[in-house]
Amino acid sequence: AERAAAAAKAAAGGATDPLVEEAALFASAQELTLGSGEGQHFVILGAGLVGALAGVVLARKGFKVHIFERYSDIRSIPSSGRSINLSVTSRGLRAIRSLGGGIYEEVLEKLCTRVRGRIIHMPSGDALFQRYGKDDSECNYSVSRFDLNKYLINLAQTNGAEFYFNHQLSETSDFSSSDVV
Repeated sequence: AERAAAAAKAAAGGATDPLVEEAALFASAQELTLGSGEGQHFVILGAGLVGALAGVVLARKGFKVHIFERYSDIRSIPSSGRSINLSVTSRGLRAIRSLGGGIYEEVLEKLCTRVRGRIIHMPSGDALFQRYGKDDSECNYSVSRFDLNKYLINLAQTNGAEFYFNHQLSETSDFSSSDVV
């Protein structure tokens, strides 16, 4: 559907980069104002990809961010050689692009590998290459979850987020009431 809309727009003379269009849509979304950020604290549970990314965004908006993670700091764990990669599409990179400041380019250049298609092994034994886009200009990206997570944790910490590793949420934590926790 997205490709068809882009083709229709291109035929009408308005061809643009789909990533630029997605970034524009993201930027035009109505902003939810939570306060000035000064002196307000956010607690994030989990220092995974989403927690670290949320920490970057909130810290950049001026909030005091505290990120609690039940496991030890993954940055201190040596890579075991085992890779669990993520396949990232242009839509998946939108959150990284919205951070600005060259971070999108740095992630693509240092952490991602272009993936132009996949190999399908047929029952007959033949291998069939299936392209992800119409040509080599369209691709997905492969990124190490481990490396991306380390990068986002470092970025959040650089922007002022505080991390508390080896802190597990206890059964006595009560988030069900309307009281401030």
